[in-house]
Amino acid sequence: MILALGLTAAFAGETAERRAFERTIAEATAEVKLYDGWYTALLLRGTLMTEAVRSAQAARLHHLTDGAAAAPSAPEGLEVWLSASTQFPTELALAGDGSTPWTISLYAGSSACAPPTEVVEVKKPTAQDRTLFPHFTSWDRVFVARWPAGACHGDPDSLRVHGQRGQGALVWR
Repeated sequence: MILALGLTAAFAGETAERRAFERTIAEATAEVKLYDGWYTALLLRGTLMTEAVRSAQAARLHHLTDGAAAAPSAPEGLEVWLSASTQFPTELALAGDGSTPWTISLYAGSSACAPPTEVVEVKKPTAQDRTLFPHFTSWDRVFVARWPAGACHGDPDSLRVHGQRGQGALVWR
C-alpha cells in the first residue's frame, strides 16, 4: 500500500511537470496550413525559442535524465524550430531570400526583421529533439532558422511563409 502511494505521487509529479512543459511549448508554437486546391500544400509548425521555452526544456531534460543530460546551449540571436509536412516533398525547402520554393520572413508587429542568417534542415532529429518538441512527427522534415541578435525592432510575433502554392503566417501569442 505504501509503495503504491509512493508510485502514485511520483507519477503525479511527473504528470504535473510534463503538463507544465507541454503548456509552455504549446504557447510558443504556432501552426499554419496552406492549401493548393484539395491538397495540403504545406503544414508548418514553428516554435519560437524564448527564454521560457529554453528553461522548460532544460527542466524537462533534467527531470527525465535525473540530471545527467546537459541543457541545449542557447545560440546568440533568435531561433525558430520548424516542422514541415507536405504532399509535395520535392518542393520542401525553406530560405529567407526567395531562393527556394518557400520563403520565410520573421516579423515584429508590422515590421519585417532582417532575413535569417541560415535555415538548416535537421536530417535526422534525435530522440532528444522529439522529446523537446512534441509536435515533431516521424513524417515531418525539421528545419532550424536562425537570425542575428537585434534582427528585429521589438519582440518577434509572427513568421510569414509564402510560395507558389500559397502564403500564410505562424502567429505566436
